[in-house]
Amino acid sequence: GSGLGEIQQRRTNDATTYSLALNPHGGNVGIGTSAPAYKFDVYGTDDITMRIHRPSSGLALTDTCGIGFSHRGDTNTSTTDTRAAIVSTYNGSLHLCTEPGGNLNSNPVDHAALSIIGTTQNVGIGTTSPDYQLDIENSSHAVARLHAGTNSSASLRLKNDAQDWDVNLQTNDKFAIYDHTAGTQPF
Repeated sequence: GSGLGEIQQRRTNDATTYSLALNPHGGNVGIGTSAPAYKFDVYGTDDITMRIHRPSSGLALTDTCGIGFSHRGDTNTSTTDTRAAIVSTYNGSLHLCTEPGGNLNSNPVDHAALSIIGTTQNVGIGTTSPDYQLDIENSSHAVARLHAGTNSSASLRLKNDAQDWDVNLQTNDKFAIYDHTAGTQPF
């Protein structure tokens, strides 16, 4: 035949139907929509529209569940060429993982470029166990860059409950430490 095929699910306690659309011509699959515009198109009004769940009472805290991405320069279909992934571990941590060689199918957290730890909400760049709200680690040197546009200043503000200090590269290309609380530039 031709056209769009639909499988509808209906609740037993009312007449509401929910669509699962399979489009044989475009190859698109839709959940909650009868006109999927993408290969997999999920439509919903809930705060969490889709969930991936890995049930097992035997999972370790470091076991992952997530989505992998594969992009190849040829037409081969691969089941092992996962070069990037977004994964979660048991405690709710979220990791963005990358592996140029394409082997994230086993232990993807070992290749995490960015980690948000579920128990502390700490963010790690280059570390999967950040000790601070933002923890940047690198085996040779760690660099954080603040880049301002042309004729603009770049500042890093250090603040506690009583004092604000700015470490600043000014528009005149001079380095300054500025006491923002007092409105003075002592250094």
